[in-house]
Amino acid sequence: MTGETGSYRYMAPEVYRRESYGKSVDVFSFAVIVYEMFQGGPTNTAETGIQIADKRAYEDSRPPLSSTLYPEPVKA
Repeated sequence: MTGETGSYRYMAPEVYRRESYGKSVDVFSFAVIVYEMFQGGPTNTAETGIQIADKRAYEDSRPPLSSTLYPEPVKA
C-alpha cells in the first residue's frame, strides 16, 4: 500500500512521502502515542498535523526525550 491514510500527526515519514512501507509504520504511530502519554498530550500543538508530518518526513524532526521523564534505557 502507498498513500496517505490516517492522521498526519501520527503518520510515519515513509507514508507521508508516499513510499512503500511495511508494519514498521504502525510501530512509529504507536511510539508517537506512547510519547504523548508520557508527556501528557501533544507537545507541538502550535503546528498543524501536516506541518508536523512534513518536518518528520523531510527534516528528520523528532520530539525531544526529556531526561527527567524517560529513563536512559527507554531513550536508547
